[in-house]
Amino acid sequence: MYLIDQEVAREIAKEGSIKPFEIYKIFFADTEEEAEILEQNIRLKITRETGNSQIGRAMAVYSPLLWANKAISSYIQRSGDQSLRAVAPEVLTAEETARLAQRDLRLEDEEVLILIEQLRFQGAEVSQLHIDNSSDCTRVFSYSDLKRSTQKIRDKKHRNAFSALLSEFLKDNVKRDPENNENQKE
Repeated sequence: MYLIDQEVAREIAKEGSIKPFEIYKIFFADTEEEAEILEQNIRLKITRETGNSQIGRAMAVYSPLLWANKAISSYIQRSGDQSLRAVAPEVLTAEETARLAQRDLRLEDEEVLILIEQLRFQGAEVSQLHIDNSSDCTRVFSYSDLKRSTQKIRDKKHRNAFSALLSEFLKDNVKRDPENNENQKE
């Protein structure tokens, strides 16, 4: 989990619902060692599903911030410990979580898209389909970038879920260019 002391993590777990359950167990672990083992289990599971250890690491380290965000905010409000946000930044969407992981772990763009898909598959909100490449530069992915990323997802159910997300997004945001027969963002 992202640098939260285990005693504080247990207090956060008492503040409210944290789902999925495997993330709740990390927060409610009795010791740092137990939390680390649970985190490693998530890392290994996602690495097997995606074939990418960086995505496994990102899910294990950064998804708890997303899934426990309300509980963390509630704990901060109750305890008055505003310094917790320095070690547990507020993330509200899969995209924000992926950007944080990209910044810290130097994920490639395709890894970020797969991470967003993994988070969305677990129920995270996805606000938009662009990724920050630097603090002052945002890249909007082309249709071909997204389709290539979809093909790299090894697990069929995740690949299908990501394809459905792309179709939904592209239905309203992509138009056909008759001259070169490629899809382009409006």
